[in-house]
Parts: sequence; structure tokens; C-alpha cells
Amino acid sequence: MSKPAETGNTEGVSVSLDVVFSVTIPIIIRHGQGDVSITPATPVVKKWDSPNTYSLETRLTRKGLYSSHFNIQAFHTTSGSKAVKIGELKGLSFYTPNHFQIVNIPLKSLETLPKGVIQLKIQDLEKKETPEMGSWSFNLK
Repeated sequence: MSKPAETGNTEGVSVSLDVVFSVTIPIIIRHGQGDVSITPATPVVKKWDSPNTYSLETRLTRKGLYSSHFNIQAFHTTSGSKAVKIGELKGLSFYTPNHFQIVNIPLKSLETLPKGVIQLKIQDLEKKETPEMGSWSFNLK
């Protein structure tokens, strides 16, 4: 580190700032075989503070010995129509020892959803051979 040059002026106050950056990377080590499952509860459409902004709130329950890294997608269908993706969250983590987690999935420009079925799909980002952890359907009232 270099010393600042002296100007000969000894009056006044001087300030010197040293900035130190650091990065933390979590490392998870697992021993043995183990399964983890994540199950959502009935989702509820919630209005956020911003105008015309809604989310789908659901409570996730984790069972198993290990943490999980996953994506969650929300689809909406009405009778006789094709499923439409209405929201998605990517790169979520669910660490042990937590058993419950509440997530809010932002909805894509939908002010209100008609009655129908909400389907939530959870995709495991750790297991390439079985990417979908599960799919659950809920009636929207």
C-alpha cells in the first residue's frame, strides 16, 4: 500500500478509506444416500403494493435429510383449455434444518384469474435423471 504524498499543509482533516471485498460460497457435503421431497400447500392469489401486481403465495414443506435446490412453475387451466404458464421462480434453495418456507410467485400481467385449476411443478436442479420432484393441482375458487 502506498503512502499518500504530503502536501506540506498540516491543517485540516484527512480521511483514508480502504475497501475490502469478499465473496462467500456455500459448500454442502453429503454422505450416503438420501431423498428430499418438497410439497406445496394450497396456493392463494395475493395483491402486492404496486398497481396491477399479483403473486401466487404457497407454503412449501420439506421432508428428508438434505437441502434442495429447485425451480417452481405455476400453470393455470380452465375447463377445456390448455395449461398456461402464469409464473415461475428459478434457483430457489431450501436448506436444512428448515421444514417450511413461504414463496411468492409473481404472476405475469394477470389482474384476476378465472376459476380453474392451478398446477405447481417443482423441478429438482440437482438430479439430472429425475428433474421433476412433483406436480400438484389445486382448485382456484
